[in-house]
Order: sequence, then C-alpha cells, then structure tokens
Amino acid sequence: MTEYMRQDGFHENVERIGVVPVVVLEKVGDAVPLGNALSRGGLPAAEVTFRTSAAAQAVREIRDL
Repeated sequence: MTEYMRQDGFHENVERIGVVPVVVLEKVGDAVPLGNALSRGGLPAAEVTFRTSAAAQAVREIRDL
C-alpha cells in the first residue's frame, strides 16, 4: 500500500463501498456523465481500463469532478 493510499483512506473507502466498477470508455465525452451517474448511485470510485486511447483523458475528466 502506498503512502498516498494510507493518507487518502483509499482502502477504507473501498471496504465501505464494497465494490469498484471496472469501466471501458471509448469516448472521453462519456467520462463525466458516467462518473456522475456512478457517484449518484453510491459508487464514488471506478477503475478505468487502459484499453482505449480515451482512457487517460477520461481519468483526468473524472478526477476533476
């Protein structure tokens, strides 16, 4: 576990949530709506796979919500 994860409460949040969805985003434009929908549904975290060229920018967009 990294220091960031300890300070951030990462593991505690994952335990509390119980599930972290894994998503593949083909379009950057889908990132914010997906992030908002997941958050409203009680899932404030997601793993974005790096299978597409949109992944890095999608992570940045979601991070900035």
